[in-house]
Amino acid sequence: MKKILFPTDFSPAAENAFDYAISLALEMNALIDVASVYHLPFIDAANVPAEYIDQMMAEKKKIVQEELEEQAALAPKEVRGELLPVYGVFVPQEIDDLAKEREYELIVMGTRGANHSSLEQVIGSITTYTMMQVASCPILAIPAEAKWNGVKRIAYATDFKSDDEVISKQLLYLCQTLEAEVMYLHVETKTSGDGESSEESLEYHAAVDSNITVMHSPTIMEGIDKFILDNKVDILSLFIPHRRLWERLFHNSLTKRMTFHVKTPLLVFHE
Repeated sequence: MKKILFPTDFSPAAENAFDYAISLALEMNALIDVASVYHLPFIDAANVPAEYIDQMMAEKKKIVQEELEEQAALAPKEVRGELLPVYGVFVPQEIDDLAKEREYELIVMGTRGANHSSLEQVIGSITTYTMMQVASCPILAIPAEAKWNGVKRIAYATDFKSDDEVISKQLLYLCQTLEAEVMYLHVETKTSGDGESSEESLEYHAAVDSNITVMHSPTIMEGIDKFILDNKVDILSLFIPHRRLWERLFHNSLTKRMTFHVKTPLLVFHE
């Protein structure tokens, strides 16, 4: 993993996430490319000369470039990559297109986290959550409360239905790079389970020498919270199954709730 993409809106949450990304890049011997998506306010293009629009675009890009330079200057030279001002309207799609084009292996970005009002959580985290839905590579969301303390334990919350074998390989690669332990967690909210046999998944994880914990809890979120606290987890990892775009945007999934809730960095993998 040699290049990390860091999208920023220059908010306090993004600044905190950048500090985390710097430490992560140093640990992984990787470069950070910093990107920001900008656009012009709505104007009636039919009544505005084309040269004026071009001028506005150039001025906006210059401002964003200067802000990117200020942000990148906070990082040691050994992790500084490229600065990428990107014009676009739908931020998640622009970032995803950039990630595909440049073949990034990881996107790191900030989210408001738990210690904010409901409105602030949505405003500050909806782009991060939407990125998690559309991104073509793993994305690591850093809550505003999170600070870098190294990565010693990464927990993967599994439902025993996802393609855990593929995810496990990616997780093990990351854990080997960071010299971290990977832990597998399954939260049961029913004493009898859901009728789905977990024996095959347990056997698979045992085969790759993983730690597996099955917890019983009234809710999945409560179970995950307790596991994180009890085991001093540094990063929580989840899997997002493939959905159509409208389902991605409006589905009230566990990932969305965790994006707005957790204080622990959240690493999301995709199909």
